[in-house]
Amino acid sequence: MSVSRSSASDGTGRRSAYGSDDRGAPSRGQVEPVVALAAVLAVGIAVSLYATALSDVAPGTGADGSAETTLDRVHRNVSDGNVVDPAAIRGAPGVPPPGYDANVTLTAAGETWQAGSTPPASAESASRRVSVRLGPGNVRPGRLRVVIWS
Repeated sequence: MSVSRSSASDGTGRRSAYGSDDRGAPSRGQVEPVVALAAVLAVGIAVSLYATALSDVAPGTGADGSAETTLDRVHRNVSDGNVVDPAAIRGAPGVPPPGYDANVTLTAAGETWQAGSTPPASAESASRRVSVRLGPGNVRPGRLRVVIWS
């Protein structure tokens, strides 16, 4: 009487996918843990490099002449720890892209600071709420507005 097994031979000396071959090695692919960790590390590094390269060419980060991009640039130049210094507004018009003019306006606590020439009615603008340092220990909410035109 013969006993049947659930993993029959396929004629090549190997058993089914869930068994082992004639040498006793598993017939399913397995990877050593160190190799698997190295592969995960390589994929992680590749994704990091891709994200870094992508952030350098993402829209809105170059000198594209948009008011939003210029507003971001102005905010970085006139703020310290995300608090805008009104005295720094005077130097802000130097940040528009080449070929563009800009007007920068900061308003807070009923006061207005402005730099740049008067913009035409068709100019593009962008604004955001900011914290404004009015004096030592005196920070109030305000609005930073940038208008650009060519």
